[in-house]
Amino acid sequence: MSTLLVHLESEAQEKAVKAVLEALQINFEQEIDETEYLMSSPAMVARIEQGEKDIQAGKGVKVDPNNLWSKEQLSAFKAMAKALKVDFETEKSPYDPAFVAKIKQSQQDLKEGKGTVITIDELKELCK
Repeated sequence: MSTLLVHLESEAQEKAVKAVLEALQINFEQEIDETEYLMSSPAMVARIEQGEKDIQAGKGVKVDPNNLWSKEQLSAFKAMAKALKVDFETEKSPYDPAFVAKIKQSQQDLKEGKGTVITIDELKELCK
């Protein structure tokens, strides 16, 4: 079958659509807009507003965990976040650690001038 995505603009529309779907015994799932969900909690709204004030006052720090290249940097960041009672999540890399190590080593080798530059034509010739 197919999936319909319906954008409702009012609670009255939501109630009517749900009533019709239920009357027709059509299975449906309801997703809540992320912004609506966050703004539905007064405590969350207060935390967001305080965070905005902190950022405007220069108290905020943005850290992109993707830029933490070494295990030491990531460990230090985790320890700091834990000590400051900052919630964070980490995801395990989908890449084999040995493969990542080879890529990092090759990047370092290039920085140190240990690489060989070849043209596309030379590469094509090597691949014949």
